[in-house]
Amino acid sequence: MSAETKKIIFEKYSLAYTVSGKSELKLLLFHGFGQDRTAFDLYHEKLLGFEIYSFDLIFHGESTGPEKKLSPNDWFTLMSMFIEKEQIKNFSVAGFSLGGKFALFLAIYFPTHVSQLILIAPDGFYKSPWYMMSTTWPTRLLFHYLTQNFKQFHFLMGILKYVGVDRCLNESIHSQRTFQSSGPQKSVSLMDLF
Repeated sequence: MSAETKKIIFEKYSLAYTVSGKSELKLLLFHGFGQDRTAFDLYHEKLLGFEIYSFDLIFHGESTGPEKKLSPNDWFTLMSMFIEKEQIKNFSVAGFSLGGKFALFLAIYFPTHVSQLILIAPDGFYKSPWYMMSTTWPTRLLFHYLTQNFKQFHFLMGILKYVGVDRCLNESIHSQRTFQSSGPQKSVSLMDLF
């Protein structure tokens, strides 16, 4: 399926996006950090009943901007220009990781246009206590020690589970950390996450 590339220009911003398909059902897609709009190419092929708009976030792919942080006002203006240019009255919006912030912004500031909001592994909405624990000193040292010393890590996780703290722990996090720390190569990849 061929996709047409378009751009919205506002001041020093250039917002690139592709359009594929033709339908009354519109779907806007926002990718994650370090990706570009091609992250959703598979969706273009599978969602034949939709007209799909895949965006390059500012500073990603073909989208550019001034060397400053994108302000909410500038994003609002860019998206208002997009909605007017494409004459879209109603759409679904999906965002992966960082793109989840942009999708959520649309749901909040354009509620009469957004019919569905889909967040896929959204990132950066809040800092969890586990993230804070693993990234601040001195708990980072403890976290690093435990991921390098598997027996102590599993022993500590067992104690936490025994005393009932595991109700605070998401079981999938415990399982993921247990799996990821089951070998030296996997423990390095776990440490690289933080």
